[in-house]
Amino acid sequence: MAGLPATTIAARSSLYRTEPVGYNDQEEFLNAVVEAATELAPENLLARLWKLNGRWKENRAAEVGAASIDLDILLFGSRVVRRMS
Repeated sequence: MAGLPATTIAARSSLYRTEPVGYNDQEEFLNAVVEAATELAPENLLARLWKLNGRWKENRAAEVGAASIDLDILLFGSRVVRRMS
């Protein structure tokens, strides 16, 4: 994420483990939050995050076991942006 254009990482949380809900045979989830400053528009940032999601899944496809990543935007300043489908 730090490699995104016009984007810098300001802070990172610790990793938190949570039990999956509604998934069978799934390991615990690892969760974290990153605070970033960016000049990207929210739609552009989300599109780039989705590309990172895809690259991670492609790189992990050959490895054994469930592995996935889900990058989302929780807050974007004071803007309210509807989720892209």
